[in-house]
Amino acid sequence: MAASILIDGVAGPELDAALSTLVALTNADNTGVVTWEWTLVDKPSTSAASIVNPTAATANLTPDCEGTYLIQLRVNYGLATEATDRTVLAVLQLKTGLRVPAASETTEAESTRGWASSRNEAIISFVDGARADPNVLVANNAGASSLNVGDIVYVSAVSTIKAGLPDEETIAGATAASAAAEDTCLVALYLVTGAAIGGGPTPAGELALLRRSGLATGLSSLGATAGDVLYLNDAGSLSLTPGTVTRVVGIVIADDTATMDVFFDGSGISRALALVDLVLSGNILLNGTGTQSITKDGTGNLKIGTDNAAKVQFKVGANTAWEIDNATYALQGVGGNQPIKAVLDPTLAQDAATKNYVDLRTRAILAFGNATITGGGVTEYLAPWWKDGVADATERGYRVPTSGTLRNLYVRARVAGGVAGVDFTVRVNGAPSALTANLPLGNLNASDTTHSVAVTAGNVISVEAKPAGGATSPTDIEVTFELY
Repeated sequence: MAASILIDGVAGPELDAALSTLVALTNADNTGVVTWEWTLVDKPSTSAASIVNPTAATANLTPDCEGTYLIQLRVNYGLATEATDRTVLAVLQLKTGLRVPAASETTEAESTRGWASSRNEAIISFVDGARADPNVLVANNAGASSLNVGDIVYVSAVSTIKAGLPDEETIAGATAASAAAEDTCLVALYLVTGAAIGGGPTPAGELALLRRSGLATGLSSLGATAGDVLYLNDAGSLSLTPGTVTRVVGIVIADDTATMDVFFDGSGISRALALVDLVLSGNILLNGTGTQSITKDGTGNLKIGTDNAAKVQFKVGANTAWEIDNATYALQGVGGNQPIKAVLDPTLAQDAATKNYVDLRTRAILAFGNATITGGGVTEYLAPWWKDGVADATERGYRVPTSGTLRNLYVRARVAGGVAGVDFTVRVNGAPSALTANLPLGNLNASDTTHSVAVTAGNVISVEAKPAGGATSPTDIEVTFELY
């Protein structure tokens, strides 16, 4: 008679038990045994599990969390034949395949290298691998079929594992990708490297190891050459030729006709694009219901076109900002005027120009001047351009050929006058404007760069000179301003 624990009829330990699955606990030899006492010495900290029928010859336990359950059996308690045995029941971590030991677990459960193999070496190797390669993801196979090594998937859902158990967890759910489905080609893709535990195919509902980018070795050969570009095909696997939608997913590092090593890149914009020409084929939908395409002509020009009356539209988020009308070929803003910014100065006859460029080059300088004015408070009018003589009592001026704005009035005299000052005012169609400057006594220069006056084509522009009084006036007077 002795105590020797059997788990489902097999001598312990059980190091790969199924989560949430009932196991039977029995004693290997019940000869002379009159009492049984089953105890959980330790269990995972979040576990609510307990032994059912703890004083019977056959007890039961349902592990409800990943981790190790340390089980003790004591028979014939208090008798001379009392005996005790301990063993472990372990549920491996679902995403790593590692085993977390129980507290008070002092016996090396594994028969080869014990703690060195099962715990320390495995955990350190896993941590090192995770630190060196953060592009690995554990996801649930959310599809209906198994995923094989080398398949390409995308994250399509959120999956719950250990549902209803204390350690319930939410992780990514992965579904097979396909180049025949445009939407799945526009998101991050992942390469299946095997089942999370044990490698190989991953059945539906099980956990798979996925790689978003980095080196993947030992894949099935495609008969490729180092440097070949890899594409997602319509079947959802690696291919040397594009599928219905072109999606580059990596390059071949080596291929020995048996196995292949690749650099996989499932990011939205593949690094492999920097290594190859991007080939666009077929129609690319831009907007609208007609067939629209991006093509390159014989001279290398990129063309965007449609084969119906639809407009080619350019959107920012959900809003259309610009469109090209297929009938008039006009590029126009949508929803109001839209700015075109950061345009270079034009060099060719048909180049577009910025407002600043046009303003600086289309302004006209209007000039008026006389050798002198009468003075003594007499209002006179300067001659357009220049007149070597006294200003006229009769108003004379320019008729402007274009509409615009008058601004930046400057007055200059060669010799200052002795009068109290002279007011120079720009007049439009015989009426004074806000554009005016006073040349003070003894000064040679005056200006008005604050005010401006709007004019239309055909308006008559003149300059009035009105001294305040005095015996002498300035001489060689020039008045200039700009029309833009």
